[in-house]
Amino acid sequence: MASNSFTIYEGDFALRLEYSKEYAIIHLPYVKKWSPSVFKLLGIKVYDTMEFVKTVGYDCLRAGVPQDNLKITKLVLMLGFEYEGSNQGYDIYRLK
Repeated sequence: MASNSFTIYEGDFALRLEYSKEYAIIHLPYVKKWSPSVFKLLGIKVYDTMEFVKTVGYDCLRAGVPQDNLKITKLVLMLGFEYEGSNQGYDIYRLK
């Protein structure tokens, strides 16, 4: 299944949206700085992205996290994502 992607934000962290007809999923390729202000900005960007994907017709926003990246896993859980499954070396989380 073919997908497209684009970068939503790049700075102290990168936030990328991958999408197809079936799904919308964010990726966090890196977080350079771990601080409350970065976490707050990331939360704003994630929830804005969720609003966007729901507006265009997706039922939820997913996050794909490499299975060996415990820091990003912890971060998506703190943002309210719930584990959904795994696919091709990524754990998939869902935010409704």
